[in-house]
Amino acid sequence: MARRTKLSVGDPGIPVEANRLFAGLSAGEREHAIAACIRKRFSRGERVFSTGDRPEFLYLLEVGHVQLVSLEESGAERILNVFRPGDVFGEILFSVERRPFDAVAVDEVRVGIMSRATFLELLHASPLCGLNFIRLISDRLFTTERDLAALAQSWTRPRLVHLLLKLADNLGAPTPQGTLVTVPVTHETLASMIGASRVRVTSYLNQLRRDGLLSKQGRLMVIRTEKLKGWLASKGA
Repeated sequence: MARRTKLSVGDPGIPVEANRLFAGLSAGEREHAIAACIRKRFSRGERVFSTGDRPEFLYLLEVGHVQLVSLEESGAERILNVFRPGDVFGEILFSVERRPFDAVAVDEVRVGIMSRATFLELLHASPLCGLNFIRLISDRLFTTERDLAALAQSWTRPRLVHLLLKLADNLGAPTPQGTLVTVPVTHETLASMIGASRVRVTSYLNQLRRDGLLSKQGRLMVIRTEKLKGWLASKGA
């Protein structure tokens, strides 16, 4: 039986036991599922899985953040998504033979790992778990469609503002000054995520800072979310 890991005081995260995938399950079903999960830690920059791996496992993120990354023919990396504690990822267990993307730890990460065989067994035994899984996938699909709509904007600046709001929602912590994005995000990363040049992203970030819509706290960004939403509304974006 996999040993359960308790979160330490001050360790921000959502343990496997509290993951939405298991919401409403009976005590027996929950215990069986949790016992089948293997806890594993990954250091910053380490790959949780890589392009070409067989999709044999489902990952439940407890602590830290994980980027889903696509490697382009030019060798450049494009960041497709950022997962936070409580997210389930690596869910394409049934549709492809090889993983098309890398999953990379942004910081110190801990995940619960469930094999495909165990997950299939759980789905057969618990229709509620299957419903929870559908809800998780539906949420992911909605987010993807919303992001695609934002990326369809012809202007780079609205795309950047939409991305900043997404980062504030996914990685943010409230402070008196605004929403602190708790993970350092480089200008190169932002440019990769919206398909723009780093130079242009830097120029727009500087303008947003001058307008009082965001600021810096060391290497971290502080985002004035309501002001940014107001800016988007004023542009009809």
